[in-house]
Amino acid sequence: MRRLVDLAYAGTRQRLVRVLLELGEEHGAAEGGGVRIDIPLSLRDLAEMIGASRQATCKELQLLRAKGLIEVVWPRVFLSDLEHLRQLS
Repeated sequence: MRRLVDLAYAGTRQRLVRVLLELGEEHGAAEGGGVRIDIPLSLRDLAEMIGASRQATCKELQLLRAKGLIEVVWPRVFLSDLEHLRQLS
């Protein structure tokens, strides 16, 4: 139900951050002060999960990377700054 509400009312960045945090909680491993998501992900996977285009998803990932909140080395994503990510969600 929450995912439907997110699709209707939350922006792309907020939906992306929420999905990343959920994946981190469900499939994450603590590492160096952050969380490594331990399942392989693609840009397409993330875009489909948040109901956005690959281009919009890529743009938001780049912004989160530039702020030092995440690191992406496909197919893995590392959540570097959980506190700030939670504030964005």
